[in-house]
Amino acid sequence: MTGRARKPILPGAAGYRMPAEWEPHESTWLAWPHFRDDWPGKFEPIQWVYAEIVRNLARHERVDLIVNGAEQERRARVVLEKADALSERVQFHLWRTDRVWTRDSGCIFLKRTTEAGSADLLALNFEFNAWAKYPNYKYDAKLGARMAKTAGARVVQPFSGDHRVVLEGGSIDVNGCGTLLTTEECLLSTTQQRNPPMDSMAYEQMFADYFGVQSVIWLGDGIAGDDRRDGVPGGGHAHRFGPTAVGIQPAALPGPGARNCALAGRDRLPQLDPGEGRAGGHASSSHPAE
Repeated sequence: MTGRARKPILPGAAGYRMPAEWEPHESTWLAWPHFRDDWPGKFEPIQWVYAEIVRNLARHERVDLIVNGAEQERRARVVLEKADALSERVQFHLWRTDRVWTRDSGCIFLKRTTEAGSADLLALNFEFNAWAKYPNYKYDAKLGARMAKTAGARVVQPFSGDHRVVLEGGSIDVNGCGTLLTTEECLLSTTQQRNPPMDSMAYEQMFADYFGVQSVIWLGDGIAGDDRRDGVPGGGHAHRFGPTAVGIQPAALPGPGARNCALAGRDRLPQLDPGEGRAGGHASSSHPAE
């Protein structure tokens, strides 16, 4: 006689959480630029922008830098050396990518503190489908699992019912204290729809199950006319997201769209109910420090 199989304990119930982006961490994951169509007319200077990013990061932490192969590593090293950005803190990974947006295509690292006081690392490996927009993502879809293996993290694939969830890291923001911020435009719109079976309640349950989130703040749309970011909270709203408060201000972008976006977001924040711990609707992927 066999007993009924036990359901696995999900990360939220096991005490894992996604740290806030400003918390201490061991490294930042980047991919060296190579897909020219992402920077039409601006590709040549982009590598120098990335070199400056690497130079500043490597002063404080390890940079895990993904390159498409040995030849791209060689070219990247030349640029990094000229920019005084090459150091032992830059670690190269020779993996093919379609694009370089590791925040979206990579895994999301969670951590918990064990009874012994050490950090236990886990990686949420969501399905990636290039924002339900582009056809070329077969290499990027493998990136999360590769990052997790390199970091020595246990991998979990999030599901909502029988549906494996599609989620980009850039579509959410967290304060590390149980609150998550996202937008309806990014997750609930029928345009570039990531998860047709899921509504806001399904998302909130998934966030609780896998992120240990108790409160979800739903903002509306992103910046009017900003079709490059698809309503993600980091690009659509310039905000200060702390343990107990969220402040929204117009993003540093031209035009009235940024201000209108900020005002619309501000109008929703009073709906946060501290007693219930949730907010109604009408956020180097980095490797956390141990």
